[in-house]
Amino acid sequence: MELRQLRYFIALAEELHFARAAARVGIEQSPLSKAISEMERNLGVRLFVRTRRSTRLTPVGETLLIDARRILADVDLARRRVQSAACGRSGRLRIAISDGFAHPRIAKLLAKSRDEDPQVDLQIVHSALPLQLSELCSGMLDVALSLSPRNDCQLDSVALWKDPAALVMRPDHELAAQQIVRQIDHDSGPFILLGDRLGPESKLLDGWLASAVQQPKLIEYVVSIELLLTLVATGFGLGLVSVAQAEMIRRPDLVVRPLNVQGATITSFLIRRRREPSITVSRFIERALKMVVIHT
Repeated sequence: MELRQLRYFIALAEELHFARAAARVGIEQSPLSKAISEMERNLGVRLFVRTRRSTRLTPVGETLLIDARRILADVDLARRRVQSAACGRSGRLRIAISDGFAHPRIAKLLAKSRDEDPQVDLQIVHSALPLQLSELCSGMLDVALSLSPRNDCQLDSVALWKDPAALVMRPDHELAAQQIVRQIDHDSGPFILLGDRLGPESKLLDGWLASAVQQPKLIEYVVSIELLLTLVATGFGLGLVSVAQAEMIRRPDLVVRPLNVQGATITSFLIRRRREPSITVSRFIERALKMVVIHT
């Protein structure tokens, strides 16, 4: 049976009138009658009882009507799914969030993605950056959100959100008396940062430490904001975070002070495979870029 024949059959089964059924499907009555007769020959059954005054379904025809409606509904659903996938509005999007990447815009981005593309299955994982990079290269992940960019023959990074830096410290630290920290010197550190030694923080430090009166003490990198806050609270040093991350810190044993030093900004990145991205990935990247807020 052809889909065309099933459509003709459903029209006649619902209209029970050849002329009306033919008009409904947009053909002449004769081709409709011929198609129904051909179906009956191929199936070896009678689907309709025809008289000069009426047309009615046989019990076998009633059984076929149930399946015919289901088949055409499945075909229509498949067509809509394919069209949706072609527009990047369905499918699966596997997103990794790096350790320490606590950013309030992530929730807004994911919520917006769910609202705009409800048929896309968002799968969110949280793992260490080295594992994410490996899974990106192997195709197990589609994108990763990180504080550390990666650009090589396989991976490419897109800068998303560039935020001013802020310092997290104990209330008894000497800088806590300043509402805005405008100068860093040797006695201010050591500093504790999120990320790794090859991350964007190192480039950040190159900018604003060059203008410091004296170079601050050793810089320590940690993988989670929880560990950063713990080390700061125990007196190991000053935490360096973005102002967006600082908004999420609510601890009585810590205070946050904006760092008003030229070049003191922290950038968030989206990492993806360098090859041409799928439409679903492209839509997600475009959506993320529209949320860019650059502070100077």
